[in-house]
Amino acid sequence: MSKLSETYKKVKPAVVAIVQRMSKDPTFPPIIGTGFIARENGIILTNNHVIDEINKLPKIEGEEEECSALVLLFYDTGKEFLLIPMPIYRLIDLRGMQHHEHYYGPEVPDIGAILVGFKGLPAVNIVSSGKLYEGEDIAISGFPMGTETLKAPGWLHQLSPTLQKGIISAILPTAEAEPHAIMLDIITEGGTSGSPVFRVDSGDVIGMVYAGLKDSFYICSDNNQAVSFEGVLPTAHTFAVPYTFLNIVLNDLNNLPDVKSFYEKVQLEDFTEYIKNPPKNELTPKKPLMTMKGKLKNE
Repeated sequence: MSKLSETYKKVKPAVVAIVQRMSKDPTFPPIIGTGFIARENGIILTNNHVIDEINKLPKIEGEEEECSALVLLFYDTGKEFLLIPMPIYRLIDLRGMQHHEHYYGPEVPDIGAILVGFKGLPAVNIVSSGKLYEGEDIAISGFPMGTETLKAPGWLHQLSPTLQKGIISAILPTAEAEPHAIMLDIITEGGTSGSPVFRVDSGDVIGMVYAGLKDSFYICSDNNQAVSFEGVLPTAHTFAVPYTFLNIVLNDLNNLPDVKSFYEKVQLEDFTEYIKNPPKNELTPKKPLMTMKGKLKNE
């Protein structure tokens, strides 16, 4: 067994899919993005732009105050496989951050947080200090192409995140500076946003995927003249938010009024007790994976 096979066991249980609650296809809901459990008391990190997509979802009739998305945790107890839908209680989007004097990154790092009502969740270990190295072996885990990958042959045939391996290609702006981003040598597609970036040798998380560099292509006519159709292709240049910003956000969450009120008002369910007798989900293409009641307000 490879080193990555061993270390992935530490990370995989914490990787989650963020999905719509309502779907025209009942076998599996559309995946909006990836996230990972950063704290055992229900704090999940993802990207700000994933939070924005959640906020754009239409509300469900009679549930205007409820979030229109869910967090799905794929969990293997060793005896059975569980797919656990976790309701979202709070969405935290990052709107500002102080930077050091020589800063080349975006005004606001692409980090958001989701609060769910569980404690005792399987959380990753995010490094708190240390240098990042170009050429370092890393891996990511998430849901590239969203639900399309899970249903590639036309039916639901995959029930797990996808593991990918690569290296750190560059540290931005330079390897000697305090980095605002990490460039990875990994091809990513939509749905991978929010995936944890972790070290192959330890499983420790050093960042979070937020974007991939695209290349343009043109469909040309017979006389080699470019016509109006233009598209983009993914490249192996993927960008990640470094761990320093993840830790700043996690530390600052404790001072936010929304987060304080959440932990004051919500009685967190013990995850270790929950999985002893969880609701059963049908995992067949012919039956709904989850019951999705109600209808969208704009339908």
